Amino acid sequence: MIHLATHGVLNSVNPLSSFLVLHPGAKPADDGRLEAREILDMSLHADLAVLSACDTARGRFNYGEGIMGISWAFLVAGSPATVVSQWQVDAESTRQLMLAFHRRLLRGATDHLTGKAVALQRAALTVMRTSAFSHPFYWAPFILVGDGY
Repeated sequence: MIHLATHGVLNSVNPLSSFLVLHPGAKPADDGRLEAREILDMSLHADLAVLSACDTARGRFNYGEGIMGISWAFLVAGSPATVVSQWQVDAESTRQLMLAFHRRLLRGATDHLTGKAVALQRAALTVMRTSAFSHPFYWAPFILVGDGY
């Protein structure tokens, strides 16, 4: 599993230029951005990539490809499932959602009928029941794209 908790920046004109903000490297050529086009060149061996960042589910629709953007790049790079956000997210509700999601994943590790999709659904229900985060803005931005088991 890969989990990146960072900032995501959508480029709606050129979705393969959308990026995750990482720490800049020591070399001037390393801008600290992990662009979708760079992810395409990776060979990932992770069953799940969790992108706990803003706008990571968004991109541009292309016939025959679907939504091209960061989640699509992770799929092409070898991750059959990604958890991504549909809009800009709140930091505290996202933290609670991700903690609940990972706890659910751990609990369901022995039960193959409850996979990633169910873990995300139950995590969202947990956050939704918190009075401060009952509005869908807080618990609904994250979706699972790909293999839900």
